[in-house]
Amino acid sequence: MDLMERRNFLKGSAAAMGAFVAGQELRAASETRLSQKNVRVEPSQANWVEVPATSYRVTDGLTQIPVTVTLGKFLLSPIEVTQREFEKVMGYNPSFHKGPDLPVETVSWWEAIRYCNARSLDDHLDPCYNLETGSCDVRQNGYRLPTDAEWQYAN
Repeated sequence: MDLMERRNFLKGSAAAMGAFVAGQELRAASETRLSQKNVRVEPSQANWVEVPATSYRVTDGLTQIPVTVTLGKFLLSPIEVTQREFEKVMGYNPSFHKGPDLPVETVSWWEAIRYCNARSLDDHLDPCYNLETGSCDVRQNGYRLPTDAEWQYAN
């Protein structure tokens, strides 16, 4: 999917920066596919996984009240953000275990949302996060972390 196709798709969906929270099943499938080809792929070059829209019922753990969760389609990166990709966007590498192709680690939630906004701007997308409050406008077409519901569904 080229940049313009991705931008058009994102107008009707939300992109998730799976790099920090990519699901094990998605990650395993990606690693298998990439290891078979013996290729290392950066997230910006990765094939994003389109997670289809869905609705499902769950019981709230605190109140025990059944609720319906409805999710629109979204894109999720099947691989983690590497230290090289993080450093390219942010200008520093916070990881303890260093290696350009290793996943970035020891990243706070605030650093993760700053990365999402910075990467969105680099890709000429609209940032999702208000960096003063941490709130996320999912109507924007930029990168963001998946919600708990999206993360659970994608796993």
